[in-house]
Amino acid sequence: MKTLLLLLIIFVILASCRDTVTNPTNEEIKEESFYPNSLQVHSPLDTDKWEQNNTYKIKWAITDNLDYVKIDLIRKFNKVMTIAESTENDGIFEWKIPSNLSGSHHYRIQILHVNNNAYYRNSAEFEITPLSTSSENIDTRY
Repeated sequence: MKTLLLLLIIFVILASCRDTVTNPTNEEIKEESFYPNSLQVHSPLDTDKWEQNNTYKIKWAITDNLDYVKIDLIRKFNKVMTIAESTENDGIFEWKIPSNLSGSHHYRIQILHVNNNAYYRNSAEFEITPLSTSSENIDTRY
């Protein structure tokens, strides 16, 4: 009985760590771009801890001649919100983090071609912390 329970727990843990999930509209969020060398996100980094209600610079470099890009916030592999529907492709965007975002270690910034969502790149996972930096407010379940 203990072995069966242990196997069930391991299965649940592994099932919750799948690589591909869908967003609320059932569109698959892809991990890699069709043009992986064209687009690079420089900030945030995997060591960054960004706090709610503060403004930070999202930085990227694009080698293609694009006039505008879209910026989304991703948590795990789900789109949380669009940060900028269309912003000038100048490699930098200042973003004030909303106070209603949950604290988590699993956020990513996604920079996309405005007219072609298959052309994008994700930043490394970074942390968004609540105003109170107490660790009990950070959601580590995902």
